[in-house]
Amino acid sequence: MKKFKSVDGSVKRIALLSGHVFIIGNEWKTVPSHAESACFAAGCVSEEVAKGVKGSLEDPLKLHAAKGELTKLKLKGYLKTEWKIREEKSFTTLGEPKYAVFAKLMKENFTATMLKACWKEVRVELRINKK
Repeated sequence: MKKFKSVDGSVKRIALLSGHVFIIGNEWKTVPSHAESACFAAGCVSEEVAKGVKGSLEDPLKLHAAKGELTKLKLKGYLKTEWKIREEKSFTTLGEPKYAVFAKLMKENFTATMLKACWKEVRVELRINKK
């Protein structure tokens, strides 16, 4: 279990297919492990990630790297969610993620290389065999 809060301060409503619903705002909220990827995908940050970022805010290079890590976590959350719900429009017939679909979901910039790297990590985490 990890603690999460909204990155931008807005209230996030996270509803899982299991029926669990989490409301996350400015205060830290403990979330079970099965909801972590959905929290990242919704634009929340975990307490451990925030601690790693906090000391980096004065250094622009470290801040840029920290934002990249948050983008990766969010992208991995979307990849896991889309795979788990078997959203066919999100993946090619070979099981690779479609950049355009995830770019639309993310609403922020990332590269195709980042998408491939995140997908490789997610495949290992979810034990997905490559077709």
